Amino acid sequence: MAETKNFFRDVKVERFLLATWTADKVQTIGADVPIHKAAEILAESGIQAAPVVDKEHGFVGMLHARDMVVYVKKRAPEFLLKDENKEVTWDEYLKETPHLGYEPVGQLFGEEGVVKLKRHYVCCSPHDELLKPAAFLAGGVRKVLVQSGEGDITHIVTATALVKYMQKHLDHACFEGVRGKTLQDAGFVQSSVVSCTDAATLASAVLTCHERNVAGLCIVNSDGVAVANFSDKDVTCLTTSGFPLLRLPVVQYLKEHHEESCKVVGVTPSTTFEDALAKLVETKHHRLWILDDGKPVGCFSPSDVIRHSLKLLKEA
Repeated sequence: MAETKNFFRDVKVERFLLATWTADKVQTIGADVPIHKAAEILAESGIQAAPVVDKEHGFVGMLHARDMVVYVKKRAPEFLLKDENKEVTWDEYLKETPHLGYEPVGQLFGEEGVVKLKRHYVCCSPHDELLKPAAFLAGGVRKVLVQSGEGDITHIVTATALVKYMQKHLDHACFEGVRGKTLQDAGFVQSSVVSCTDAATLASAVLTCHERNVAGLCIVNSDGVAVANFSDKDVTCLTTSGFPLLRLPVVQYLKEHHEESCKVVGVTPSTTFEDALAKLVETKHHRLWILDDGKPVGCFSPSDVIRHSLKLLKEA
């Protein structure tokens, strides 16, 4: 097939998966599994999210590690309040609410659910153009499920995998106009960046991500200088037994459990798109902060890369 000016139309999802997919199967969670067990499945599998499946009604929705924090906020809000004079212990909470964490995970979803998580999920076919999952990811969807003709979920398309694949094919004609552009000229510098202060608790950082529908945020000090990077992967290992950690200052939590996230990996507004993309892939980070005198002025993440690439292709 002749190459067009749109990389995402030239490639089928099936071809992309053959080049990128390494897992044996998609990890799913039964809708009847207790919430605390679902958290353990995510932690033990080392994954940030998994489809929740009901035996009778099929797929219910996507469960993310941070949804556990949203659950705690709903079921035990006082526990997240940091009060030095009266600190409620987790054991005391379990005595007051012995069923905490034992509801079926499927009950988290829908308007009648415990925390009203959205039931919808998005799918594509192996025969679709790569443009379809790319558009979903650019629009804020975190993971796109690949569904076989029989209705089974066989693969998951993530923004990270897609951007890594893009980087290998940056010589495609459609990227000619953006490869050498600076991040400033390519539109990655923003008027505001989703962030929290280094005094915020872990729970506050997670809930900010949930409310703003972002996968990560920049942690800044009182001068607005970036001091750490926080993302969903930092709470992947958080099970119900670790919920007391939610009251820790987020920087303290990262230093004790995810020290790598305390190293801010950044680029500048003058960094080229090609160089930033290479750094994003080579360092295996989920985002690079665009820094001006140490202060975040933009984010270069896989979803941002896909969103800007589609926008530039549309304008071309």
